[in-house]
Amino acid sequence: MTVPALLSGGSGRPEAWPASCETGYAPMPVICFETEAGSLLGQVDGLPGDTLIDLARLHEIPLHWRCGQGTCGTCRLHLKHNRQPCLIHLSRKERSVLLREACLSPEEAACDVLTDQPGLWRLACHCVVNEDDLTVIVPAPDA
Repeated sequence: MTVPALLSGGSGRPEAWPASCETGYAPMPVICFETEAGSLLGQVDGLPGDTLIDLARLHEIPLHWRCGQGTCGTCRLHLKHNRQPCLIHLSRKERSVLLREACLSPEEAACDVLTDQPGLWRLACHCVVNEDDLTVIVPAPDA
């Protein structure tokens, strides 16, 4: 018996797998990194669970960062995706860093849920890839 059959009780696929896995093909989200002027810095396939900072480092995409732990605020960026605008939860840590960097107002920083839209600042070390394609707008290092 194969490993997947063992893990799934013999059916061949765990119940948590999406239906697209039945064909053996599950499309990976495409992550495009662009400058504010729209120049392409890189395009990579991501896996759900990857952080944007890890993808940028792995593929040598020029994304300014210092700590990689969500405390310095230098990896800030904007995101565009097909579900915008939508509501998202930002962690207290991410909101605090964005407030300190003057990327969120005190009122926004006090809210657990914000409207995700292209102008919302995010931190690459806090942004986790899901199944959606993303365009990541990388500001100039001095922005």
